[in-house]
Amino acid sequence: MGARMGQAQVRADSTGGRDTTVQGMPAMRVSAPYVPRVVGSASAVMVRPDSTPLGAVAPVMGDLLRRLPFLYVRQNSRGEQELSVRGSESRQAAVLFEGVPLTLTWDARADVSTIPLAGVQRIDYVRGLSSLLSGPNAIGGVVTASLWEHHTVDTPVAPVRRADLQTDLFGGVRGAVLAGGPLRHSAESSVQWRVGGGWRDLPGVARPHG
Repeated sequence: MGARMGQAQVRADSTGGRDTTVQGMPAMRVSAPYVPRVVGSASAVMVRPDSTPLGAVAPVMGDLLRRLPFLYVRQNSRGEQELSVRGSESRQAAVLFEGVPLTLTWDARADVSTIPLAGVQRIDYVRGLSSLLSGPNAIGGVVTASLWEHHTVDTPVAPVRRADLQTDLFGGVRGAVLAGGPLRHSAESSVQWRVGGGWRDLPGVARPHG
């Protein structure tokens, strides 16, 4: 059998035309909204405080976290409310507020009774080891409070216009006004504005029965 010469493709200089086998592509940018960082078998729970009946006139983060599964909030001897996740201790649960860790104190615990929920739009709770980007002491889980809804490069944050008036059966009254929105948004930078005010009158704390 005689041998023949073979070519895988036709060269452009041999045909006098354009080489259609190789084409240049323009730059492509891929973006995605921020989501709770989860790896392995960790699970995430997303809660909106304004749609959760908490029953308190001036709710704090501890009131909301008591309603979430696998979370345990207890009061220690100093009067602080410690947060722990089932299967771990209180020093192994991280609390972040807009990405800023609140558990980098002298005892690596955050007092969730001192974190108000006024203005918080969303709380993400990741059980188990989520990501090393959450910082130290995050083996048990991570709780993140966000003031803004998550947005992308092409979509700025949604405007916020809200006014609240609440009362309870103990005579407590609370009023709050909140406004905000995008001030400047582009693919390179984003600036938001946010302003709010509130007033509350809590005449006392209800005593337990007996």
